[in-house]
Amino acid sequence: MSESTPRVVSVAYWIWVLCAAVMVLLGLLASTTSADAIREQLGSDADSFVWLLRGIGATSLVFGLVIGFLAAPTRAGSARLRIVVVVLSSVFALGTIALSAIGMIAPVLLVIPLLLVVASVLVFREGAREWFRRGQSD
Repeated sequence: MSESTPRVVSVAYWIWVLCAAVMVLLGLLASTTSADAIREQLGSDADSFVWLLRGIGATSLVFGLVIGFLAAPTRAGSARLRIVVVVLSSVFALGTIALSAIGMIAPVLLVIPLLLVVASVLVFREGAREWFRRGQSD
């Protein structure tokens, strides 16, 4: 285990950690936003929007926590968890893109799924593949 972690794996790890932190922060903000403040701005028909906002916030919070916790073992060389983190990142990215396409979230939030996709691609580059193969043979 004297080998050092490949640079692409470390970059992917830090991207996942950054995205997870932002996802948790935005999830907490969205799920704890005051319903009264939203009703004041949108009127009395804002209840469905409040539930939607809280649902999106809770989903972002859960995905952020799971991706954040699984990023470290993936960086250590776990090939199985690499697949799990990539699948979670892809599902979150597709969901976010779909919500943005129908106008439910702001397009500026597409930076997070874009970075998740970049990290997912990085862990399958040549140097990273060798790193994860080494982890399977131990």
